Amino acid sequence: MDLDEVLRCLVEADAGRLRPELCERSYVVLEYVDRWSECEDNGDIDWDDDFDPKAVEVSGAATSLYGAFDLLAEMIARPGEDPESMTADVREPGVEEREYEKWLGGWELRHVSSLRRIHTPGRRMLAYYLMGIASAPMNLITENFQSDYYLGGAATMFDGARFVFLISAAPPHQDEAYAILER
Repeated sequence: MDLDEVLRCLVEADAGRLRPELCERSYVVLEYVDRWSECEDNGDIDWDDDFDPKAVEVSGAATSLYGAFDLLAEMIARPGEDPESMTADVREPGVEEREYEKWLGGWELRHVSSLRRIHTPGRRMLAYYLMGIASAPMNLITENFQSDYYLGGAATMFDGARFVFLISAAPPHQDEAYAILER
């Protein structure tokens, strides 16, 4: 899925207009977990491998893609954070969070229509995160999922699973990635 498709899902979920084809399967939400600090002394993880299932945490399961995105939104939100506080550092003083034309720029402006239709704070925060607003730059992977440094092999952990969504930071030092697999 690309950013437009993800934003469409967030808008649909907020409006309660769920596409049946995205509600007919089960989904699992995965997170890459940096285990270096836990394992550096005992050698549990082979850091020369491209993929290590010990570094993958199953964060939840959902019966729809919409539910999987909601789980992901819960994962990326910091405790006590809301869309207003998440974007405070990227907005000028006095500019409100929903006044997008005043603080978004460039390519981000084409997503204003979608952002205006996402009212649920967690979903809006997920949209900001995926757009790289107030977060480290992440790569939204839309093809060749298996090549991802952090979660590329994750689909092999579940029989018949396939990637639906994958976002990953630049390896090897960012140590952040999230995926949604359809099972």
